[in-house]
Amino acid sequence: MPTTTACSISPASEFVPPDPTVVAPPIDPTVATDFLDVSEFIAFGPQPIQRGLPQGLVERYSAAILRGRVLDEDGQPLPGVLVRILDHPEFGYTYSRFDGHYDLLVNGGGDLILDFQKSDRLRVQRQLRTTWRDWALVDDLRMIALDAQMTAVVLGPSAPAQLVSGSSILDEDGTRQARVFFRPEPKRR
Repeated sequence: MPTTTACSISPASEFVPPDPTVVAPPIDPTVATDFLDVSEFIAFGPQPIQRGLPQGLVERYSAAILRGRVLDEDGQPLPGVLVRILDHPEFGYTYSRFDGHYDLLVNGGGDLILDFQKSDRLRVQRQLRTTWRDWALVDDLRMIALDAQMTAVVLGPSAPAQLVSGSSILDEDGTRQARVFFRPEPKRR
C-alpha cells in the first residue's frame, strides 16, 4: 500500500522542471513496454518533472499523464505556474516550464480538477476526464494578471456605500472599466 508524504511547495524560481524530451529514458522498440514503466520518469529519477508523488501511489493499470500549456493574456508561454490536482495533495505538484507546458502523472479513470496558481495571476481551475493508461491532453489555459488598481472595501453594518473601479483596459472591443457598487448594509432594528 502506498504511503502518503507531506510536501512543501517551493517557489517557482527554485523549481522549473526540465523538458521531458531531455530527461525521458530511451524506449527499446524491440520489446513490449508498459505505460507506467515509460512514464515514471516524470515523477521519479534524477531530474523529476513532478514533485511530491510517493512511489507506488500510481497504479499500473490506471496510470495517466496530464499534459497541457499555460499562456498569458497575449498567448505567450507562462512559466512558473504551480499546477496540481485540487483536493489531492498525494499527487504532488509541478510548475509550468519555460515553454508553458506541464506534465503530471496520476491515477486516471475519472474526473480530476487541475488547479493553477501564480502570485501575480488570477487562480484558475479546470475539470477534465481521465482514462486508464492514456494521456489526457488539456486545452491551452490563459491566466489573467491581477489588476494593479486595488481598492479596500469596508464590509459590515456601519459600512458606507462604496464604488470600486478597476483599471481601464483597451482591446479589440474598445475601452472599458469594471465597476462594482457595494450598497450599505441595512440598519438592523
